[in-house]
Amino acid sequence: MELLKCTGFLDAMTLLNSAESDCYAEFYLTQLPQAANLKSALALHYANYLKENDIVLRDGAAGDAWSIDTLEIPAPSTMLDATCRKWFFCSEHMTSTPSGTHRANIISHFLDELKQAVGAATTHRVYITPPCWYAIDWDEIAFEREDRRYLLHFSHSN
Repeated sequence: MELLKCTGFLDAMTLLNSAESDCYAEFYLTQLPQAANLKSALALHYANYLKENDIVLRDGAAGDAWSIDTLEIPAPSTMLDATCRKWFFCSEHMTSTPSGTHRANIISHFLDELKQAVGAATTHRVYITPPCWYAIDWDEIAFEREDRRYLLHFSHSN
């Protein structure tokens, strides 16, 4: 149920950041496919995403031409707060959101729901080299606990 709450929240923030804008935003939280390790789960996710969205890469599939790396973030709360602050208020339309307590409450609410959804998971920043993703700018954060892995994705493109 918590994953659905996060998904709904991210869907709303995607719409708010795409409204009145020439920017196409995409924010989501998804459970990654089962795999031997986090990198393999990410490679499967990217391959599935490309297939589901009919995206053809000239340089090969995720994992073949790309190097997927992760960096564990030992104390993720500051990084997660900064990442949400960057993406939730990235469009011209959303920059009118009052700063201070109002923005902090929106972020705090989402991070509380995220913590409920992913549980006691380790947090990893995801890096793809070369940066040949479909968006202009993106941030991806993976969460891993003993029985599940998740990906939090933020991006925008024109």
